[in-house]
Amino acid sequence: MYLIVDRIEKGFAVCENGNGETCSIPLTMLPKGLSEGDAIKLSVDKNERESREKRIKKLMDNIWSE
Repeated sequence: MYLIVDRIEKGFAVCENGNGETCSIPLTMLPKGLSEGDAIKLSVDKNERESREKRIKKLMDNIWSE
């Protein structure tokens, strides 16, 4: 899925999806240099999720074992 940057205002990128729906995303969450007309690709990263879950489990195990 893609979002197209419609405009940038007050620290937010106002984006539109293919259905004409809009959302505002803080510029701090997006790559620097983003400009109107740019496409943002949205995807799910299952590997990152699994990696985070493992790190959290390891931290929790360390806390409970002390």
